[in-house]
Amino acid sequence: MSEKNSSSGATPPPTKSNEPPPSDEAKKNAVEGAKDPAGTSPKHRAVGFDAVVKEERMKRALSFGPSAVRVAKPSNILIDIYGVICSWQFAATLKQYANAHLASHVKECWEERTMKLMMARMREQVIVDRYAGDQVPAIAPESAPLEEQKETAAVSVQWQVEHQHPTTKQLIDRMVTDLWHKSYENGRLKTHAYPDVLEAFQYWRFEEFIKIYTYASGDASGQRLFLRASEAGDLNRYVANALNASGGFKFKTNMFRQVATALREPNLKNLLYISDCPRKASRAIEAGIRAMVVNRDRQCTGKYSPELTKGLVVVNTLADIQFIYDPKGTSTCC
Repeated sequence: MSEKNSSSGATPPPTKSNEPPPSDEAKKNAVEGAKDPAGTSPKHRAVGFDAVVKEERMKRALSFGPSAVRVAKPSNILIDIYGVICSWQFAATLKQYANAHLASHVKECWEERTMKLMMARMREQVIVDRYAGDQVPAIAPESAPLEEQKETAAVSVQWQVEHQHPTTKQLIDRMVTDLWHKSYENGRLKTHAYPDVLEAFQYWRFEEFIKIYTYASGDASGQRLFLRASEAGDLNRYVANALNASGGFKFKTNMFRQVATALREPNLKNLLYISDCPRKASRAIEAGIRAMVVNRDRQCTGKYSPELTKGLVVVNTLADIQFIYDPKGTSTCC
């Protein structure tokens, strides 16, 4: 019997396996895998951080319209505040706010050390000015009752603001700045932001991982307070740092090179400057930095005349800036 079975060439029966039979879910996945071998269906889409970023970038790419400008992705963005993030009209709002609240601010902060120092200097200057024949209201001496000192100081400061008194201009400017900063901190004053700013910052910083630096006239702490008080919410979470451009630095080509050095950026093409001013953008380009101009009001005259914008890339909104990975130089801009 054994010889017959061995010579017949019959296949021996399969041995029993310890593995359990495939579940219905596994069978279903196997069928779907056969239908979608590339794994492009949502069920087989890659997961994890990289996959999320890829999906967000695909959605973003589809959101750009025909007016979008394709820009080779930079490592850093240098951006103006006024004219790009915030309207220039807000500067007038700040002046109106100062005119309306500076006198009361002087009285509210009278006991603070900084205010005491400024008022001591102002009291001395007012005495000199009045002796020279100026009509600036006097400030009661320190020996006078406290309320009299406060009231006379408030009246004098208000007069100096309204008449733009030259000898105390620096002191008034410091008081106004202190008023703005405190109003930002306590929420009494909100700074303007264009509607496209928040979405653009989200795209640049957290989808493309580009570092953003504000470049404005004013120290870093003041810019930080300005951004924190934005009506769009605290913009500091998107901004790596704030750079001071006081002294007309934006109109000096060499200053842009110094900015690149401060940012430790050896390749100037990795830096993109976004401004509302064609002249400033031109100085940046002369320094070797890429630049774009934002023309919020779609003007064709004045600083946006064809002569000044010739050769520059101009957009009307930050939403029209589309960053692409461009190793072969196929971008349409910059």
